[in-house]
Amino acid sequence: MEDAPDANGVVWRYARSGSNTVTLVGYSSAGKMPRGEVRLPSITDDGYIVTGIGARALAGTGITGVTLPERAETIEAQAFKDCTGLTSVNLQTGRVREIGAAAFANTG
Repeated sequence: MEDAPDANGVVWRYARSGSNTVTLVGYSSAGKMPRGEVRLPSITDDGYIVTGIGARALAGTGITGVTLPERAETIEAQAFKDCTGLTSVNLQTGRVREIGAAAFANTG
């Protein structure tokens, strides 16, 4: 499932992970690639709560900073791998309980 483009033109993609929750799995080529400081959505346009960041979801993008969704609990393997300019991660409320292997490999 996808949202409409956000304020920066990024079209986020999701996979359902529960009855009212989703995992952000990446972005669509129908929109722009995430760049610079990025605030990941906490809720989808359809009202699903974002509780995870999928494997390789933002790998290799030009992000320099990221604010995770308020209710994010998991960051899967290689989610931010090769984001060489990434120098800051805001975990918000600190709900993250699992970070997959190499989630931040080769980042700033």
